[in-house]
Amino acid sequence: MRTPTLQYLYLQKPVTMIIVICIIAVLPWIGLGDFSTKGEPREAAVAVSMLETGNWILPQVYANEFAYKPPLAHWLMAVASLPQGYVSEFTSRLPSALAFIILIGFTLVFFGKRLRFQQAFIATLLLITCIEIHRAAMTTRVDMLLTTFIVIGLYQLYRWEDKLELKGVPIAIPALLGCAVLTKGPVGIILPLFVFGVYLLMLRKYSYLVIFKTLLYAGISSIFLPLLWYVAAWKQGGDA
Repeated sequence: MRTPTLQYLYLQKPVTMIIVICIIAVLPWIGLGDFSTKGEPREAAVAVSMLETGNWILPQVYANEFAYKPPLAHWLMAVASLPQGYVSEFTSRLPSALAFIILIGFTLVFFGKRLRFQQAFIATLLLITCIEIHRAAMTTRVDMLLTTFIVIGLYQLYRWEDKLELKGVPIAIPALLGCAVLTKGPVGIILPLFVFGVYLLMLRKYSYLVIFKTLLYAGISSIFLPLLWYVAAWKQGGDA
């Protein structure tokens, strides 16, 4: 790619440039290797069960055991596998790769509005090169998806305080944290709200009661979406 083209992308389309870099960094490679850890086939097996049995609420895997994680990541793996009719290394890793790309794009936009854009751009490039982030983006695991929902959720929590001074609860917050719970359980709510609570305490702008109510409202509203699945799973599997 010629230098003038790179300059144009950086000056006029920086988000597009970052996304292209992310795509080149992960998408061509996620289907090249076999499953490399015991965790990858374990997660992929849940998506296989969904496609084979048609049970997308409470799929069973080996020895008729229920999957022990919420199903959002497995839903996405199964959806990605629908066109070809089977789960492969590429389709099972695709949700992680796409989550990585989305996270990087949101990070550049978020910090680009709050720092000098050059600083935000360089910081985002450094984030792309972080080994653990890149590794998570190329594996059949729930971690990259969970990270994306939590981090973007934290961005929205920050904007909630910065722009609205904690008035109302923007729909994006319960949607993102609810999806985080559907990815890996209660940690999807507990961790970001704990971080946000510490941040509010450090600001010293709000009373303890206001902070408690804020976290309570955000937490309760974030439970609604995963509760729909938990109720459906309980109706199907009972206390098993």
